[in-house]
Amino acid sequence: MAKTVDSLKIELGERSYEIIVGEKILDEAGSFIKRKVRGNSAFIITSKTVKRLYGKRLFDSLRRSGFDVEIFSVEDGEGGKDINYYISAIRDLSKFDEPIERVVFLINFGGGVIGDLGGFVAGTYRRGIPYVHIPTTLLAMADSGIGGKSGIDFISGRKKIKNKVGVIHQPSLVLCDIALLQTLPEREIVNGLSEVIKHGCIKSSELFSFIEENLEKIINKNMDAIFRAVSISYRIKAEIVSMDERETLGIRTLLNYGHTIGHAVESASNMRYLHGEAVAIGMVCANDIATRMGFLDKSIAERIEKLLVRAGLPVNIKGIKTRAIMDALKHDKKFMGKPRMVIIKKVGEAEVVDGVSLELIEEVIRNRGGS
Repeated sequence: MAKTVDSLKIELGERSYEIIVGEKILDEAGSFIKRKVRGNSAFIITSKTVKRLYGKRLFDSLRRSGFDVEIFSVEDGEGGKDINYYISAIRDLSKFDEPIERVVFLINFGGGVIGDLGGFVAGTYRRGIPYVHIPTTLLAMADSGIGGKSGIDFISGRKKIKNKVGVIHQPSLVLCDIALLQTLPEREIVNGLSEVIKHGCIKSSELFSFIEENLEKIINKNMDAIFRAVSISYRIKAEIVSMDERETLGIRTLLNYGHTIGHAVESASNMRYLHGEAVAIGMVCANDIATRMGFLDKSIAERIEKLLVRAGLPVNIKGIKTRAIMDALKHDKKFMGKPRMVIIKKVGEAEVVDGVSLELIEEVIRNRGGS
């Protein structure tokens, strides 16, 4: 029986959609989707682990609601965003879509990797078809599961560039069952917590304080604490995306706090760092830059770093050359060909700063352990 259900709406005109957050709602997924999504045939993209743990429950729920169902699974981890999986998914989807009576939509059932891959498939197949996000990690629940950004990694020379090819294509529904986190390893909980902390840093001192006071409960998978953290995070991102869907006004850019250097660390490490871990390093680097430039009081930077360390997130770089990080930085779309950073002025307030010195960025990275 479902319990503790909350909902909110991303207001984007004809592309608006609902986010439903609850506990133990997976078995009702079919009925939720039936009410919100046009189509009679569901093509599920998921990981092998999520398929093993929860695939039958989602399949059965969809079948009870009268949908035809096909499941396509990829390897766990960042490798699931390889272009070959994208091609295979398009091929299998096209075959599933052959009967003329079928009206197909996608379901992305997994973490951030699945959301990126599945959103890109949905956005490019037949120039865009409907899709549903059912996130299964804290990272996807708190951040990547909404907003419409998707993409796959691409190898340029010998380097794998994260999200090099992608689209913005909004889902029709986000269905978030926090009970799915019960089987998530602690490292993945901490990985997702990085994005929740980010939301507090840029937009909500209330959320930041809540995490400080309830950190152990969240890491130990207390559902009440997770429900509140996820719900507040969704509201923050929903507000930002509703105001600046395609990142043309500079408002949505605030969500990139920690991501400019974080993505570079992630790419330069060949994905040894999980996304949230790399973002944590990116946040402290951004704070180092902000304090050096006079935007941020050192005591606030120390408060943020203390929470990241308490959560078990890295704040120093290990085993990566500074030059490799700087090279990856210049490939990142958030860099936009010029030194541009999101910095914190105080907890709950951020802004975009242009003209950050490359020398300062390199110095900060080196001081954080870049070799």
